[in-house]
Amino acid sequence: MQVTETIESKGGRKVVIFKAMNEEPNPRLSMDNKTKMFFLHRKYTLGDSHTFVTPEALEEFALSLNDVLLAPVFMHELNGEIDLRIEPFRDEANSGMIGFCYMSRQEVEAEFGEWTEESRDLALLGIEEELDEYTAWLNDDIYGYNLYDEKGALIDQNVGYKGADHEESGLYDDAGIEVDAFGRPRLVGFVQES
Repeated sequence: MQVTETIESKGGRKVVIFKAMNEEPNPRLSMDNKTKMFFLHRKYTLGDSHTFVTPEALEEFALSLNDVLLAPVFMHELNGEIDLRIEPFRDEANSGMIGFCYMSRQEVEAEFGEWTEESRDLALLGIEEELDEYTAWLNDDIYGYNLYDEKGALIDQNVGYKGADHEESGLYDDAGIEVDAFGRPRLVGFVQES
C-alpha cells in the first residue's frame, strides 16, 4: 500500500487514500467476466488462459467463432505503462494488435436483451469496461481509502477504484469528500451504512 493523499476534517476525521500496489486480485480471475480475452505477446502473458502459440492459430480460432461479438485488441506500451483498447493507437511504433475479445450471442442476450445493433453496442461498451479494469490492474492503477474517526479508529475502507482521478472513479463520493470551487478536496461528511 502506497499512501497518495491524506485529507483531514476540522473535526479530526481523516481519509487516507492509497494505491493498492498488487493487492487487488487479477480481475480476469476474480470477477464474473462476460468477455473472453485472448492475447499473444512476446514479453507478457496477458488476458485469459489459452493454448495458442502463434498469431495464426489465434486468428484461425477467431475466424471459426460463430454468433459472437468480436473485437480486436490493440496494446500500446510506453515507459512501462500498458494500455489496451479496441481501437488502433496512433503511435504505431509502440503499439499493435495483440489479440481479440469476444462475447457470445447468448451472453449478449442474457445481459442486454435481444440480439440487436443496440444490444451489441452495449456489449461493446461492456468489453471496453472490462479492458479498462484489466488495464488498470496491469498498471497498478487501483486505489482505495481508509476512513478514520476522531480517535483514529478505522470506520470504513474500500478498494477497487480505477485511476488517479478520484472524482471520476467515485472514490471521493464514497469517502465523503467534496471538491471545492478551487479544485481542493475536503472531507465533508460520511454516512455509515447500517
